[in-house]
Amino acid sequence: MLAQAGNVLARPILGGAFKLLLLVILLLLFRRGLDLAVSGIERRLQGQVVDIDRRLRLDTRPRAEDGAATVIVLIIVMAMALELFGLNIGSLLASAGVAGLAISLGAQTMIRDYFGGVVILAEDQFRVGDVVEVGGIGGELLRMALRATYPRDGRGGSTPCPTATFASSPT
Repeated sequence: MLAQAGNVLARPILGGAFKLLLLVILLLLFRRGLDLAVSGIERRLQGQVVDIDRRLRLDTRPRAEDGAATVIVLIIVMAMALELFGLNIGSLLASAGVAGLAISLGAQTMIRDYFGGVVILAEDQFRVGDVVEVGGIGGELLRMALRATYPRDGRGGSTPCPTATFASSPT
């Protein structure tokens, strides 16, 4: 009798663990597929795009979009995992909306940096390899992300600068 009770209790737990493992595997496969797609696009563009400015812009965008896609899929997988364990995600999403509003009011600078990054990429204001200067910080642009831009500083290293600083200053 005790063995039957153990089997009845173990089935949902093992089923949930299996589904969670399947979600994690799907997330890793998505991530790997995204990496392969981005590197395939970069390889294909290497030979086709002759204009160096255009190629630098095309090299910058996939990496920024790759990070955004990963965060979105990770949030979806986490919501699905919570639902697997019986949590009502409807009320959780409503609470997340209210919390998101409170956080967005507190994190206006970070949100401005993200939107500044989107504007810079969309308008093609500058790209990796350009020489930029804002607020006394400047040099060759080593890396760009939506939130921060990394120009080479005077010592040869990179200094992270908020992207909104570049988006709002005159060039």
